[in-house]
Amino acid sequence: MLQKAFYNILLELNLNVKKAKRGMEDKRLTLTEKKIIEGHLHIRNNQNPEALALMRGLPQSEAPFIEGQRRLLMGLALNNLSHFNEAEISIKHALDLFSNLNVPYFEFVGHLYLFTIYSNRSQIDKMSETLQTLKSIRTESEHQPLKLLRCQFDYYALVDEEKALEVLKKIELKKMAMTEGDIISHLVCEFMFFVKCEDFERCEKTLNEMKKYRKFNLTENFNFMKKLLDHLNKNAPIYMYGDDFKSVPVLYLQLKVIHSFEEKNISNAQGFWNELQALYPEIYLSDFNYTGAKCLFSLCLDKHQVQQKPISPIQKVDDASLLDTLVDILVSTNSPVPKAQLYECLWKEIPEAKEDMQKLTRLISRARSERGIEIKSRKGTYFTDQVPTKIKAG
Repeated sequence: MLQKAFYNILLELNLNVKKAKRGMEDKRLTLTEKKIIEGHLHIRNNQNPEALALMRGLPQSEAPFIEGQRRLLMGLALNNLSHFNEAEISIKHALDLFSNLNVPYFEFVGHLYLFTIYSNRSQIDKMSETLQTLKSIRTESEHQPLKLLRCQFDYYALVDEEKALEVLKKIELKKMAMTEGDIISHLVCEFMFFVKCEDFERCEKTLNEMKKYRKFNLTENFNFMKKLLDHLNKNAPIYMYGDDFKSVPVLYLQLKVIHSFEEKNISNAQGFWNELQALYPEIYLSDFNYTGAKCLFSLCLDKHQVQQKPISPIQKVDDASLLDTLVDILVSTNSPVPKAQLYECLWKEIPEAKEDMQKLTRLISRARSERGIEIKSRKGTYFTDQVPTKIKAG
């Protein structure tokens, strides 16, 4: 027999927290069930280490539904702490326990958590597979269609920017129907998408939206995003204190790598990189080679590595138009050209304002359309690997 009172309170958790808290006084609930509800409340307050410790401290339950909920909550906390491999194992265990219980809502939630893990690891094939599974599960939750839209946005953000923007417009129309937890999760995904697009103005706007939610703007994740975005976009120094990010070691180590580069202490950077490599050897390769998805960390890493590499000066051809000079530089240069350096070559001055770089962006756009040349943008640089197919007079 499914634990009906416990089941109903869990359904209320995201929609009516006060009712869920009152449910903890329900005499029909066991101590383990009350501890699981307490763990969910910890998660809502971004107290992931506390939730994980609480679940690990509980004995394994013989009731499949209760044990499944304990495993599910452990997986959620582990994911939030960037322990993705352990999180995946815990959630899959929970789904195995739910498989014969006729609890489609919690099967949907379990696969939703798996999707988040695969997204965090940029495992596109598994994201696609899990998205199809989510679509196949039928629940009575009115929030299921919106959660599916959010997953679609997260998936397309990695594979098709135009489709991602289409889905984002649909989500914007339904934002008012989101729970606070869903809004925060969505804003994080939105922020990461705009980082990938290098649209730092939209990143700032999204970060400012996050500030409305006090339970999030005090977290390690928010502070991490704020510090690296300001460093990348405004050259702001990275300040850290001893206890900062102690519960999320990956964020701490990434910040220390960038901070060490900022201080030009390559030895220290290598030490922190080695610790990251020990955690995720397939992502953090030797020689500061990062193979993960494009993110704030990778952009900051590239920024400092470009600064370290000597680049041969490129001379502007004085009697050529700006458009001709731009094409000539990009076609004749064997490596990607940092945007600031390209601007300086063309206008013979150092870019100082956002409007300066917008001027370069417009010129790049003209070169693409008027000269038929494919110019690519990656990691703060412009480059091309093809010779222009048509040349028009400037």
